[in-house]
Amino acid sequence: MSKHSDEGINTHVLYVGATRSATFMGVPLEFFVLNLASTFIFFMAFYELEVLLIALPVHLVGRLVTAVEPRMFNHIGKYLMQTKKCPNKSYWRCQSYSPLGKTKI
Repeated sequence: MSKHSDEGINTHVLYVGATRSATFMGVPLEFFVLNLASTFIFFMAFYELEVLLIALPVHLVGRLVTAVEPRMFNHIGKYLMQTKKCPNKSYWRCQSYSPLGKTKI
């Protein structure tokens, strides 16, 4: 018989730091680049300096989301890659969750 304890999982600080994604200004690098690119696209479309202020609240929301789970955007990306549009969704009325990623039906 094994004893169960409520102590939780033991982790080392070095292991946690080594498994985190690269961050810039408190958000993952992918999110920062996406925020920067989308802000510049809006700036080029509207040509107003006030449009550049959109980046700050979006950055703060991203920082709040990653404060709870640093790899949250990685999880969202994996979910979106696995739940692509299923060709027969209208027939089955459900979405396919394939662990294989890119599959042909």
